[in-house]
Amino acid sequence: MILAHQLDGKNVLLIGGGEVGLTRLRKLISTGSKVTLVSPELHSTILKEYCQFKLDETDNIHPDWAEEGKKRSVYRVIKEEFKDEYLTLYRRGNDSGWSLILTCIPNRELSEKIYRDAKRLFGSQQIVNVADNPPLCDVYFGANLEFAKKSNQEDCFMQMMISSNGMGPRFVAMVRDEVQRMLEGIDFEKSLQKLGKLRSDVREVANKESDTKYR
Repeated sequence: MILAHQLDGKNVLLIGGGEVGLTRLRKLISTGSKVTLVSPELHSTILKEYCQFKLDETDNIHPDWAEEGKKRSVYRVIKEEFKDEYLTLYRRGNDSGWSLILTCIPNRELSEKIYRDAKRLFGSQQIVNVADNPPLCDVYFGANLEFAKKSNQEDCFMQMMISSNGMGPRFVAMVRDEVQRMLEGIDFEKSLQKLGKLRSDVREVANKESDTKYR
């Protein structure tokens, strides 16, 4: 089953700023999540596209992240190797403060330790994704399609995700591209705007009846 996770304004810990970390960022940034990236070195594309603020210190926070349009950037960059203390940067009692923890580092032993520590500290409900280790992934990243971009280009009217639950990401990407070719040219924006208006009107009438089944 595929579920959408609402991450807007929520803290996400991403450990690793290489090629794999870049693929994760491309999906995370569009959600509006507050990504804290821990890595001693950053991929050139990450620096160019997602870290457009000064990184003069070891620990750097985007000063204007909350401003309109600035959520297209990483919120915080810690330029050093992962330390255990980073799991508790936003801890509130038994709550880690992280909606999602991801490891994208070429160190299987450390990645598995981070996974175990997160579960031990915050409970089995803590969501963790360890790259290239499906048994240690509470969530999977599928191949995404976005249709009918809104005018501000930071959101869209319709999204589609295809997932193989980590079994064959490259194959899934091929299927996604084929679906995209099939649906090119359809005016989803106009259709969805009309459907949204109709659904809103129906909900207003149905609410007066207090009967969801009636709606």
